[in-house]
Amino acid sequence: MNDNVKFRELKPGEEEEWDEFVFNHPNSRIFHLYHYQNLLKTPYKCQKFIHLVAKEGDEIVGIMPNYIANRKMVSRGGILVKEGYDDLKTDFLRFVEKYIRSHNLFASFIYPDSTIPREQLQFLRIYGYEEKISKTVILSLRPSLDEIWKNLNRKNRNAIRKAKKSGVKVVKAKRKEDMEDYYKLDVSAGKRKHRSFYPLSHYYNAWEILKEHYHVMDVYFAELDGKRIAGVIVNKFNKRAYYSSGHFLAEYGRYQPNNLIHWTIISDLKEEGFETYELGLVGPDSPDPQVRGIAHFKMSWGGDVLDYVTYIKYKSLLSKEIDQVMTLIPIGLRIIKRNLLEIKKKLRLPKIKGVLKGV
Repeated sequence: MNDNVKFRELKPGEEEEWDEFVFNHPNSRIFHLYHYQNLLKTPYKCQKFIHLVAKEGDEIVGIMPNYIANRKMVSRGGILVKEGYDDLKTDFLRFVEKYIRSHNLFASFIYPDSTIPREQLQFLRIYGYEEKISKTVILSLRPSLDEIWKNLNRKNRNAIRKAKKSGVKVVKAKRKEDMEDYYKLDVSAGKRKHRSFYPLSHYYNAWEILKEHYHVMDVYFAELDGKRIAGVIVNKFNKRAYYSSGHFLAEYGRYQPNNLIHWTIISDLKEEGFETYELGLVGPDSPDPQVRGIAHFKMSWGGDVLDYVTYIKYKSLLSKEIDQVMTLIPIGLRIIKRNLLEIKKKLRLPKIKGVLKGV
């Protein structure tokens, strides 16, 4: 460890200094922003935030945002250091490892941005982190809009034309209260897909933090005859845009509102000078048909299907085995629940009780 650099948790009152470091760093991601972490409370049931900072004198030379959930220490965005301070990265990892052991946690999970070349992350493997590889779709916005249009799946182009011909219009949210409409779309989709949905307070927080405070979020709605039938949240930071979430009303699916929203987003991002639009994780080979359907939709936009690597270091082999089992159980239960409900619907059976409770 560099004797001139001190590692510690961020102190109250240093939040603006943290964000200034993030905004001035060429490789920073939206996940590094200090207040972004507050949006992880509801989705990931965070128990505590650990904002690690490296300071040389009064200057921040490195950061690593973390949160604790399910006895894991998770970093979305990963380590960010000032140019010329790469040797500090392993010092951050030592700090994390010591924290995990002293607080009896299972593991350290690091989610670096998918656009970072793998060779720049080799220090994690050298330090003992395993790679877990998923897939994500990233659309380059460098070609002209005409070229992007030509690269779309033919069904997508036809769907966009159909939405326009049907009178679907796309508008942006302008005020915090618009998030109530997005929340209603989430509730509708959650009930349809037999999954949970976020409380309205989560979407209000997203608006206050990402839209009003950082100005890095837009919310798009598709409207038909004045009714909001679909919505998409897109986050934008450092020339990169990220699809955050999207929902639609099933009874209006035939009007293809999602396709028109995404094409509008792509057109806007292109005009604003963004370089990439990441549509997010995909599972084209998933046993869950809903996951496969979402994957095919995201892949139809002509983007590149790239590796999305999660880096994991377990405290022990037993911790690894327990975590893998605990990860698979809820996925399996969701699929079983959905299948049982579909069977019930087809056979018109009475409510299935007991076996579905708490799933």
